[in-house]
Amino acid sequence: MAKERETRQKKAIIKFLDGNKTHPTAEEVYEAVKREIPSISIGTVYRELKRMSEKNQIRKIEGKKKRFDYNISNHAHFKCLKCGRVFDVDYIVDYKKVKGFEVKSHELIFNGICEKCKGDER
Repeated sequence: MAKERETRQKKAIIKFLDGNKTHPTAEEVYEAVKREIPSISIGTVYRELKRMSEKNQIRKIEGKKKRFDYNISNHAHFKCLKCGRVFDVDYIVDYKKVKGFEVKSHELIFNGICEKCKGDER
């Protein structure tokens, strides 16, 4: 099996995602990485994010806009239906008790309105 190249672009994307807990969109990743590598294209960012999510190096969170999470451990998310932001939440699922199946991973997303958006409604 051929070893995957660690390009400067991929390293910059991973560095940004690793230090970011806001689950950024591809556009947000592009804007951040562009500061470090001005010549990077949005297409390169999309391709790298797609490749990394297909190889389970990052997690893709589906929604109006796809968001990306460097934390690939099993954990839950809360997605705000108003602003679209995604947050990690503490929630423990004993997925080993799912009868009749061998669970390899799980994804749990709570949908609702975040505190900031609730406050904006008042």
